Amino acid sequence: MTFRRVRLEQEGSHPYNAVRAGQRGPANHARNLPRQIESNDNRTFSARAVPVMRKFIVLIVFVAVAFWAFKNDFFFSPEADDTSGPTEVEATGSVSPSPDGVDSIVQPTDSLAEEIDLLRKQVSKEDDDGTRLQLVHALLDHGDREMRSDGIGILRAVFRSGSDFSPVAAALLLKEDDGADLEVARYIVERGPDAAGYEQACFSLGSVAAANPEEESQLEAWKLLSAAYFGREEMKWRNEIRPQLDAIVGKWILSARSSSFSTMITVQPGDSLSKIARQNKVTVGSLEQLNGLRSDVIHPGQLLKALPGKYRIEVDKSDFRLDLILDDRFLRSFRIGHGRDGCTPIGEFVVNIRQKKPAWQPRDRAPVQYGDPENPLGERWLGFKPTPQYSGYGIHGTVKSETIGTESSDGCVRLTDKDVIQLYPWVPPGTQVVVRE
Repeated sequence: MTFRRVRLEQEGSHPYNAVRAGQRGPANHARNLPRQIESNDNRTFSARAVPVMRKFIVLIVFVAVAFWAFKNDFFFSPEADDTSGPTEVEATGSVSPSPDGVDSIVQPTDSLAEEIDLLRKQVSKEDDDGTRLQLVHALLDHGDREMRSDGIGILRAVFRSGSDFSPVAAALLLKEDDGADLEVARYIVERGPDAAGYEQACFSLGSVAAANPEEESQLEAWKLLSAAYFGREEMKWRNEIRPQLDAIVGKWILSARSSSFSTMITVQPGDSLSKIARQNKVTVGSLEQLNGLRSDVIHPGQLLKALPGKYRIEVDKSDFRLDLILDDRFLRSFRIGHGRDGCTPIGEFVVNIRQKKPAWQPRDRAPVQYGDPENPLGERWLGFKPTPQYSGYGIHGTVKSETIGTESSDGCVRLTDKDVIQLYPWVPPGTQVVVRE
């Protein structure tokens, strides 16, 4: 009891307890002693519990910090103590904002630059053209002007090396270098149609030749541009070339102007247009059109121009386009319509019927004569020879010009009446027609 009393007196005399008791010092200790004795047990428990709780909270915080440090390799990562290298901001040179508006560090991800550095080292050790071309592709893909210039320079070196990679380098030069000279294009064209970049090379050389008004250059341009045109089926590519071809053909081929490509015929006594047409395997209509004849009357000694050769027609359904070809060279091109729901058959056909002002023979009723509003054939009919799968198909005209560029026929290929009249003279019997999707 004495020990307990002394402890209470000591606690009561402590300034903390004096303040808790509402006193300023030990002067009023005796007056408040009963109250202190009554609450002594509770205060003793609180005095003991507070240090324990503090230790427990400190322990939890320590464990949490230790766990975080372990999870993030704070104590074990060598980078944690390395402050000599550049920071992430310095390495990338930029900071990008995060979605919530807080700036976040951009991690270095320029794998292409690393690839370029690696390829440069390989080239310095093993200077082979294959690795150099890999480096060129990486340089061109990078987009930097100086790197692109380096790539073009390497391409020129590979092209002139005469190695097995020279054709590939030439094709890339023609595609990537606006200043590629004609030497590169000639090199590709000389290697033939299977060479990479052949169509582009033909276009480049053909465009240069077309600028020269001399006949030899014009005919060379016709040949080269035709090869470029038919080398690719893309509509955009062909639309770019077609105007040049139309100009050359209109001036030098489908006109009365003589050229080294055409055949000039001197009319002999007893000749007729039909006889001359048979001998040269052309149509009377082509002779009349080329020579500006208004009738079939001709005279001995008269000079006539003819265009003998192998005529062919290509129909591209997806582009709604018909191309007329003479000896693999572009002659004419027309917009078309064809069968609804894709019913125009694809494949190879042969023209065996040629008719002006044709009658139409429906499958289920009597013929419909030319001029009848129900006759859909228009001014001309170029019928296909029947095959085991198809019959009754051909090329014809139409007065419904709004159907050109649409799938609206029963399966035939249709042109406007104006266009089919222009096409008709250049399609002799036996002309091959290729229809593709």
